[in-house]
Amino acid sequence: TIISIVLTALYTTFLLSHKAVDAMEGSVLRLQEMRNVMDTLRRELESSYYSEESSYTIFRTEDRDSYGREASRLTFTSYSSVRPAISRITYMAEDVKGSLMLRKKIGPPHKKNPEEAALDLIEGIGSFSIEVRHANKWLKTWDTGLTKKMPDEIRVSLRISGNGIDSGKGKAGLSTDSLVISEVIRLRIGRTL
Repeated sequence: TIISIVLTALYTTFLLSHKAVDAMEGSVLRLQEMRNVMDTLRRELESSYYSEESSYTIFRTEDRDSYGREASRLTFTSYSSVRPAISRITYMAEDVKGSLMLRKKIGPPHKKNPEEAALDLIEGIGSFSIEVRHANKWLKTWDTGLTKKMPDEIRVSLRISGNGIDSGKGKAGLSTDSLVISEVIRLRIGRTL
């Protein structure tokens, strides 16, 4: 009987450990996915290009909302590793069956609305926010068609709630059921480094 008690305790401990490892694996995978998307976006924004003389170049942010969640849209021309020349790139958060999905479109700069299908980057996001800094003020919208110049910096924030993120209480009793990765990006082309 003592052996059965010890074996039951060991089996219970094993099951709890197995559940914890599975939960962490999902969280780590989501974090890695977020970080990869943010790294790609940062590199593309650092390489963004605008010229007042060219009607093909653009940098535009749009402040959007999807059922109370920030769902910004960012369109810009940039040098990309995917295409040999300058590309028109759009990042947007769209509602898909009640859940926000971060999507990306990439195409030639001379087409205003490329017919390529949007690539699904991350599903189940909480929000996607873009802000630009100009004259020491953070703005939610920007359009080079009106301003004729690029902003000083761009702040990108991506929030994920639940779905693979630890939904318990963290240190000091704070909820840990959402995670925000935010990055301030400085444009490099045409700037002194």
